Amino acid sequence: MHDVFRLDDLTNDAQHMALAHWLCIARQDASVPLSRVMAGGLALACRDHGVLLDMSAGAVREARVVSAGPSVTQALGIDPVGMSLSALMPASYVADLIPAYAFCAGSFRPLSCLDEVTYADGARMLVRRLVLPLERQQPGGAFAARYLLMIYDPTAGEEMGKVGSGICRTMIGTRSLGAAVFRDRSG
Repeated sequence: MHDVFRLDDLTNDAQHMALAHWLCIARQDASVPLSRVMAGGLALACRDHGVLLDMSAGAVREARVVSAGPSVTQALGIDPVGMSLSALMPASYVADLIPAYAFCAGSFRPLSCLDEVTYADGARMLVRRLVLPLERQQPGGAFAARYLLMIYDPTAGEEMGKVGSGICRTMIGTRSLGAAVFRDRSG
């Protein structure tokens, strides 16, 4: 991953606020505890469009959904809590994003991704995610981060193909269009 993004590059208010909050905590406590990140404003900002993944299984494919916002649950058509990424998402999504998620969890650096999602009804949609690593673990584990918090940009969901009926649709594929690693202005 050679692309980088900065705080000012995020145009979605919830994602911008989440990264600013994460940076504030990370500068005070390098472990970035889950309880501290999810307190206050960030919990409100990502309540509807957030997904929390537990990385303790040691493999990105087996990362489990701990919580998911209502808009994510509606878009998926199911409550994904307790499911692994490999059981929940199309194989193309899992294969495309394993390296990006592994890098984020391993390096403990925020990530921004843009994907094209294809649905069974022929609709295609662009989706932008901000991925934040949480709870730095002791060296020797599979990843530096115990959790990944994903915050989806609901405004990036612009349809590019056939217009759907507005109800939940079956996702049949996801293609990664790009992933960028966060770089602070000072770096």
